[in-house]
Amino acid sequence: MHPSDSQLDALARGEGPAELVAHAKSCERCGPLLRERRAVLGLLQELPDVEPSELEWKRIDRHVMDALDREQASRAGRR
Repeated sequence: MHPSDSQLDALARGEGPAELVAHAKSCERCGPLLRERRAVLGLLQELPDVEPSELEWKRIDRHVMDALDREQASRAGRR
């Protein structure tokens, strides 16, 4: 059985049972997926840590609140 996406993500981070690691390394389907995830994680680790500005946090908050309002309106419409 092939690992799920979340299991592949864990394997890419170096977590997970040894038998799953062995499967992913030897499987023609899972091996490339695991290598791809490891490559992406490597690239993400190279990104600088950046703290959003106050203005950016306000923009993020507004988008989150708008999404919550849309979700609430959608749920109210289904009732």
